[in-house]
Amino acid sequence: MDKKWEDLQKKIQNDAENEKIEIPDTLKPENIETLLQSKEAPEQEKKKLRWKTAYTGIAAAACCALLIGGIFGGRFLVKNMVKMADDGTPDATQATGTPEGTIATAKDYQEIYEYLQTQEEEIVTYGAEESVMNSDAVASDSGADTSSAAGNAGTAKATAETDGGGYSDTNVREDGVGEADTVKTDGKYIYTLKDGMYLQIVDIQSAQMEVAATIDLSAEGQVSEFYLKDNQLYICYTDSGTGDYNATTNTNIKTYDISNPAEPKEIAQVSQSGQYDTMRVSGDYIYLISQLYVYNPGGAADDPRAYVPVVQGEALAADRIYMPVVPSGKQYTIISAINMNQPDEVCDTKALLSTSGMCYVSTESIYMCDQVYSNSEEYSQTSIRKVSYENGKLTAVGQTKVRGTLNDTFSIDEYDGCLRMVTTVTPQTRYNYGIKPIGSLKDFIAEDADDASEEKKQTNALYILDENLKQVSTLEGLAEDEQIYSARFLGDTAYFVTYKQVDPLFSVDLSNPKKPVILGELKIPGFSEYLHPYSENLLLGIGMDTDEDGLTTNGVKLSMFDITDPSNVSEVNKQVLKDVYGSNVFYDYKAVLIDAEKNLIGFSAHGDSQHYYVYSYDESSGFTCLLDHAIGNSWYGTIRGIYAGNTLYIVEGYAIESYDLTTFDKIDDIVL
Repeated sequence: MDKKWEDLQKKIQNDAENEKIEIPDTLKPENIETLLQSKEAPEQEKKKLRWKTAYTGIAAAACCALLIGGIFGGRFLVKNMVKMADDGTPDATQATGTPEGTIATAKDYQEIYEYLQTQEEEIVTYGAEESVMNSDAVASDSGADTSSAAGNAGTAKATAETDGGGYSDTNVREDGVGEADTVKTDGKYIYTLKDGMYLQIVDIQSAQMEVAATIDLSAEGQVSEFYLKDNQLYICYTDSGTGDYNATTNTNIKTYDISNPAEPKEIAQVSQSGQYDTMRVSGDYIYLISQLYVYNPGGAADDPRAYVPVVQGEALAADRIYMPVVPSGKQYTIISAINMNQPDEVCDTKALLSTSGMCYVSTESIYMCDQVYSNSEEYSQTSIRKVSYENGKLTAVGQTKVRGTLNDTFSIDEYDGCLRMVTTVTPQTRYNYGIKPIGSLKDFIAEDADDASEEKKQTNALYILDENLKQVSTLEGLAEDEQIYSARFLGDTAYFVTYKQVDPLFSVDLSNPKKPVILGELKIPGFSEYLHPYSENLLLGIGMDTDEDGLTTNGVKLSMFDITDPSNVSEVNKQVLKDVYGSNVFYDYKAVLIDAEKNLIGFSAHGDSQHYYVYSYDESSGFTCLLDHAIGNSWYGTIRGIYAGNTLYIVEGYAIESYDLTTFDKIDDIVL
């Protein structure tokens, strides 16, 4: 355990014992549910409350642990804490001198070194937040892939190719921008990741599946995901590095020639500092993104490998590293472009000094969105930094801040040169803006009570920015005391769901970026966690059905919304899966298989056990369940449904099962 955290725990325990502090009524288990629903409760904790009421006791236990076992853990965590002046504002001595709105490179390594020396060490705690997350695993899919942007959820659509009757591809966030995943197919073979160490290639050209080859990466590190294109396989993994201060982890892409899938051949490898975050593909270029935290600049200023990213074995030049406008911690976001026709070379690299955040990639730009914590701001904020890309060339455009925080990558969208986004604007309290010095636990509780008495309300906002990140327009003060659960931008119309007790689905006309207009607000019980266009006039929602009180969930819900008239959206059909209380789709948009042309909606969900469901939709009869498959090893790894030709394959960790797409009769299975 970190010594700083250990000392902090001892102080809290001593304060509690010596001052004989009584736990406030609001923090007693029976009142935890009320606390988590309050405007001061963090957004993620409020979301988790919307599960089956039987799990309330687990959440209560977790929150008690939050107070007693780790009052500075979890929601009080500040990963890259900015030093504050006596008046509570950011210490002016840490400013980088970069004008607001611009994004500028470092003058030299010395500037970077001096900046890093001013930043506080990261406070790493695993107390309360870990308790809450672990308790949530009972009610959510512990096998869901949450690694992306942090995750992050969303895709445009699963694409069908024309080879051999067609096959599905990964559900992606942006049409035209490819994404890696843990399962892929080319219509003849299935490529699947096993145990994060082995990539197995399964021949599906006959009814009986057969393992054709295995790529053993157990000696390389932890494989995250891979990409498949034109007989080449690009495997993304993180290794243990070389032992330098900043090279304790490296992100790599190893390329294999699979023109003969039974005999894959390694042909190239590239490497850069940091932990793998995500990758995107546009045209013939891969854009690889990793996150590097500088634990200790160490050494001398003239030893840049100790405090700057290393790419292909060389320290990144200072003029490729962009400094923050205000102190933003010790985290680098590293973006490299790789030509898929020359996969052993890095075309261009840029690094942004900031905090780790969510990544959204449009067809032209990469946006890094970091939540901003500051004692000087009344409301939560998000910092946005834009890097454009074209044919492997990266160009930093600018940076700005907006009020509020993004729910996921579907809450932000680039269209016709404008950046549109919807945020939840939360008042800054001790629960969510970080750590202030305290004299005792009693003082801490008293100050929290003062914060809770303030009349600030949580609201939501819509922002439109131009190509240079200058604000064009905004709609603020939306849906008081609610938060955004899902969003989807479709051309000139935005749809987003907020929730407290009912599910308002807002529709907004964005055809005039200078004057966005709210067209409608549909209120129904429950909420949608994921929205997906099913046709020109239909929008699919996957979420939870609740009672009118908004607390008791009835099960996972499929909703079909008629959006023919955006000013009069209606829920035309719904299907509630009884005793099913979670789905990995809520956390991982790649986990859903949606193909409107084949009329397929596939996803895994769980109650007491894990199942993979396949539904079809018809306007007259609504949703029809075509397949309800019980997953054998129900809590293992990621689960994917893919199709090739007229066969559906359910990939579930150590096994693959195949089904006829017409009858849904089982054809075969294979243990990997």
